[in-house]
Amino acid sequence: MKKTIVQIRPYLLIVLGFFIVQGCENSIDFQEEREEGIYSIYGLLLVSDINSFIRVHDNRVPIDAVTEDNLNVNVTLRNTNTGETELLERQIITFEGAVTHNFMTNDPLDFGTEYVITLEDETGYRDSVRAITPKETSYFLNERDFTDCANTRITIDIFSPNIALGEFLQYFIEFEWNSRLYRARGTVFESDTVDPEFDNDGQVVTLAFNLEGLLREGLGTDEFSCFNVPVTDYRFEYTHYGIELEEGIQLVNEDGSIELPFFGKKVLGAYTGGFEFSVSDTLFDYDYWFPE
Repeated sequence: MKKTIVQIRPYLLIVLGFFIVQGCENSIDFQEEREEGIYSIYGLLLVSDINSFIRVHDNRVPIDAVTEDNLNVNVTLRNTNTGETELLERQIITFEGAVTHNFMTNDPLDFGTEYVITLEDETGYRDSVRAITPKETSYFLNERDFTDCANTRITIDIFSPNIALGEFLQYFIEFEWNSRLYRARGTVFESDTVDPEFDNDGQVVTLAFNLEGLLREGLGTDEFSCFNVPVTDYRFEYTHYGIELEEGIQLVNEDGSIELPFFGKKVLGAYTGGFEFSVSDTLFDYDYWFPE
């Protein structure tokens, strides 16, 4: 098993409020460029969320002309390992005046599995798209150099995505200061790997950061010492995306943002995990580390 180390330096922190795609929420950006094909089929299959959704759009209908009843299709999800097929439940969601047709999963998804999403309309026309969910990932938090806050280095190991095969990770670390939430975001693509070799067990991705550097980036200035910003509680969350099987549409950008297009076909399999962690308040006790 190979190990990939990603040094988070500098940290990019963003005040909470940046959109995220979860479940069937519609806080997303739409691409306006049309792709060939009668229907567009796109979305995320989240192993960690029983209610993932697939969005379908009839490319013959202008976006502003979509109504609740002008898409007469059935959408199924087939597990290629077991052969089990689920008829997805339709939900109508309106986003910024645009009506969207979402087809929801109700059965649990399996790790490391290829799924086929198939659409059939009232004329018998059929189309399909494939998606592979990633293998289950785990993590380990390691706090090193336990000294004062300026010299504390924290690493998070994530086991074992196949980054070299085209899987990738999106993550954030969140903390609160003065009643405001801040997030450090990042994405690990194949180009970020130190060693391009891999084996069937995947790679270990190590995320490393300095505590004081994190706090300084969050507040947008380095004109202070971490002893004056005693933030002890953090949340780490990551999404492990499976291999992209369909070409032509990028759902996850290099900055970690997600775009769901109105036109084209692509479904990504993914898994989301995370945890909360705390550091000792002793790290921020200046008199303890530098007694007179």
